[in-house]
Amino acid sequence: RRAVRKALVRFVRHAYFGGFYLVMTVYALFGPDLCACFGHTPLNEEDLTLAAINTIVLTAFMFEEILNSLVFEGYICSLRFWIDTLATVSIAGDSLIGTEFLQSDAFVAMRGSRLTKILRVGGRSSKFMRFLRMARIVQLT
Repeated sequence: RRAVRKALVRFVRHAYFGGFYLVMTVYALFGPDLCACFGHTPLNEEDLTLAAINTIVLTAFMFEEILNSLVFEGYICSLRFWIDTLATVSIAGDSLIGTEFLQSDAFVAMRGSRLTKILRVGGRSSKFMRFLRMARIVQLT
């Protein structure tokens, strides 16, 4: 068990690990918006490539959080944990999961509900989400 933990610590602290997640964070910050400038959207039913890429990024961020939880004592419930979690959740709406949810009957059924209004306000607070994602870059460097 100690050997596995020691290997995980080396893996998480490796420069390539940090560099990979730095690239993923920069993509999460600017990639979807840049693609939207060229007419691509994760909600496009004909081409779900962007949503698939965002799903891969979402999975990578979740994997990083799991590894950090295993390696670093006190990571869970720390400020860094909550920033990482909120930044990870913020990309879920652009993934295949979010696309499926928005196109499902469940979303149509709750369109007029209070939750939908909260989601709309939350979606408009993208500057806050960008801040959270930028905080990830500061943590990685």
